[in-house]
Amino acid sequence: GLMHTMDGSGDISDGIFAEGASYEAALPPAGKSFLPWHRPRKQFVRTRQWQGELKSLLNDHPLPEGQALRYLGLPGADLLDLRQFHEDICEPTGVPLRFLGFNSGATPGSASYNEMELSLDEVRRLQFVDEQSQMLTDDFVLLANEKSFAFVKAKQAGPFDVVNLDLCDGFGTHAPGGANNTYYAATPRLLTPQTRQSRPWLLYLTTRSDSPTVNADVMQTIVGIYRDNLEQNAEFREKSLELFQLDAGSLDAALATPTGHMRVFATGLSKWFIHMALEGQPPVRVHVRSAMGYKVVRGAEEVDMISLAFRFEPSDAPFPDRAGLAGQPQEAPAEGPLALKALNKVARMKDVDALLADQPDLRAELVSSMAHLVGLARYDPDAYRAWADEDVRMEA
Repeated sequence: GLMHTMDGSGDISDGIFAEGASYEAALPPAGKSFLPWHRPRKQFVRTRQWQGELKSLLNDHPLPEGQALRYLGLPGADLLDLRQFHEDICEPTGVPLRFLGFNSGATPGSASYNEMELSLDEVRRLQFVDEQSQMLTDDFVLLANEKSFAFVKAKQAGPFDVVNLDLCDGFGTHAPGGANNTYYAATPRLLTPQTRQSRPWLLYLTTRSDSPTVNADVMQTIVGIYRDNLEQNAEFREKSLELFQLDAGSLDAALATPTGHMRVFATGLSKWFIHMALEGQPPVRVHVRSAMGYKVVRGAEEVDMISLAFRFEPSDAPFPDRAGLAGQPQEAPAEGPLALKALNKVARMKDVDALLADQPDLRAELVSSMAHLVGLARYDPDAYRAWADEDVRMEA
């Protein structure tokens, strides 16, 4: 995705989608320098979480012969995610890939736009990429408006097997309600056509999770969701105490700590998706499948960028029969087990930085796989290896 200032300089709360903002500074100049999202840890998320969950979905629910894997994402100008999926999923299985990408940072005429057009041309020529695949320079938040070009395009191209919201600022950056163009308005609008398909599908969400990057009113809503669960679900309360030492009485104190804030934000946000999908007709179960995080603010004591993977599974629950003519009371999918699963996954959040620091072999494997991947996008793989080594020395 696009990168906002991640070194703590600049005001992150502006959000990457502020009106008329210029993103030029964050994109590679002609010499193609490497950027924070080229770090090996991102390749860990890309291969283990995004690709791992996708392989597992296709394994559990194979696509009908010849049907393309439909993907909506926010790739950067190099289209690295798409190149990766093509090589690791489409080539071995013969499954075609059809994508719709949003990149509002690529203003026509800019260096990043030219870079994206070149990458798009390369990726479209790949053997298993459907030629209907396209990139829009529209902003993903415009999906909140069903009359927008972005929404019309998404409706034509969908429903999707994978929706990858790789937000480098944060899902919680906008103020809630009011203004139409927010992630909270765009997401339910996107879920509506998504939940009407019979196939399970994946949603990936990468977002900042630290207190300065989450709007206070949004956090209040998310904390409210968590608090309701503590009060209404004894199992959730027990699990929250066991895993996080957190109950209604200690919630405020926990929120004042980076770890407590991240856990409540991640669990509450997951719970928001679970609740919203269960309320749909027909209801859809949302399983949190994987939770990973890493640190973008130097010296942070807790991961502050998290990557969550959700699997949405349509249920066979019938339409509600309020009058009772059908006679048989039907079991609606229950929220409790899904909330517990979310809590468990957040409790086992993988700290990718720590993992790579502990496992030099894993890090070396990711550097090598990333050098190959950026090589496909016309970077110099040796320059990449040198950059990654220099980067690890600076981190130490």
